[in-house]
Amino acid sequence: MRTLFISLLWCSVSLLFAGFTDPKPTEAHQIQNKATGLLLRPYNASRQDNAPVVVYDQYRWKCLTWDLMPATAADEFQLRNYFSNKTIQAPAEPKDGDAISQQTIQQSLSAQTWKFVKVSGGYYRIQPTGTDLVLTVSGDQTNAKVVLSKWTNSDHQLWKLLPKPERFDG
Repeated sequence: MRTLFISLLWCSVSLLFAGFTDPKPTEAHQIQNKATGLLLRPYNASRQDNAPVVVYDQYRWKCLTWDLMPATAADEFQLRNYFSNKTIQAPAEPKDGDAISQQTIQQSLSAQTWKFVKVSGGYYRIQPTGTDLVLTVSGDQTNAKVVLSKWTNSDHQLWKLLPKPERFDG
């Protein structure tokens, strides 16, 4: 009976913390905004440089899935989109309100390096390395642009890593 109780307790604790994992290098995820429930992706699933980055409805699509590629520090990553093979990039001198865009990956470019800072409840704020700005959804609808803004602890600034779909529909 005691063994059964301990097993049930362990399962409960494991389930409780299942959503609280740190980003892991070389793992793929869909990145979901807390306020909207929408996922990060290049606008119109574009493969072009300079395409805006937006949020979109949740599907099992490659364009909504990102590889987390390790950068210089343990909590810093470049994000490679499964569909476009490109990354997201901040402007060279980012300021509040600047939009982010999709760009060809350049390994040594700091504007393409993103720090994941754990907040709570399995959510992160995601910020360009070396700045105090964070990824923020500019609206509540599909295709709302993702911009950089000062941290206000808004749900529009919180992101959760969802597992990569087991298979893709598109």
